[in-house]
Amino acid sequence: MDLDLITILAQEFYANAAKRDSDAPPDVDVDDLTMLSVADRKQLKDWGTAEEVVGNPPDWVAEPAKWKRAKKAIKPYWKKYKSPYSVIADLYLGNFEGKIKKKRKGKKKS
Repeated sequence: MDLDLITILAQEFYANAAKRDSDAPPDVDVDDLTMLSVADRKQLKDWGTAEEVVGNPPDWVAEPAKWKRAKKAIKPYWKKYKSPYSVIADLYLGNFEGKIKKKRKGKKKS
């Protein structure tokens, strides 16, 4: 292979990688997700950066299919985020217009 060709291919690779990174959703701090309860935000924070966790999607997610789409959307950028589940929650609630389950009140005893 010609050295000039290798140089051109390397430059294209890095240009494409930079473009891909600029398409990534912005990082979101879990504490900025004020529409979630403190317990729900703690759960997202506790999950850290593990791609597979028990309880995913969280109990408050009313539309699991939208949560999975949001998770799939950030998968190529997963390692870029401090708290990828915060980004997923932000996408789910914002871009995908996902709903939060309403808390059920306990049955009243008569």
